[in-house]
Amino acid sequence: MNSQGKTTHSTEILRHKTKNSILKAIAQSHDVIQQITNNKTEEIAANKNNYLIVVTFKELYLGNGQTYYEAIAKAKMDTIYENQRGYSRIPPENMFFMTIDDLDILADLLKKKSYTFPDILEMAKKNDSRQESKKFTFSQHIYTLHTTPQTPDYLMLEKNSIFDRIKQNVSDTR
Repeated sequence: MNSQGKTTHSTEILRHKTKNSILKAIAQSHDVIQQITNNKTEEIAANKNNYLIVVTFKELYLGNGQTYYEAIAKAKMDTIYENQRGYSRIPPENMFFMTIDDLDILADLLKKKSYTFPDILEMAKKNDSRQESKKFTFSQHIYTLHTTPQTPDYLMLEKNSIFDRIKQNVSDTR
């Protein structure tokens, strides 16, 4: 999202700036549920605990799906829901937006700790349901797990490998 979208007070500008990413992701996720239902995968389609995680390149500061729905895209999301009549829906409170960095940290946290992905989503949903514990970004949910998120091991290994190659190339040219 450009700087105008990040700093505007206008819901119309924000809706326009997110329509090709967030609204498209929401619509596509509901299309997937519809296809699953049509293919007779009842146990998945009937699940009332469907979640949507939209992973973005940069932080968009949209809050969660409920905030996005109420403040920015109610009419557009209502249209998506209207097209889903008879199919399972993903409720706005089950939608989260996170950066690719948040997803990397979350994956590493899940690998190292005794949390499950559903546990973390349920915790985030519960926290976001009350004003006093609501978070503005998904990274804030990660930080409430009383841990200091670190760069995932696989990224650190890659970084070290790159730096080792750079050191080697520099010493070879001396």
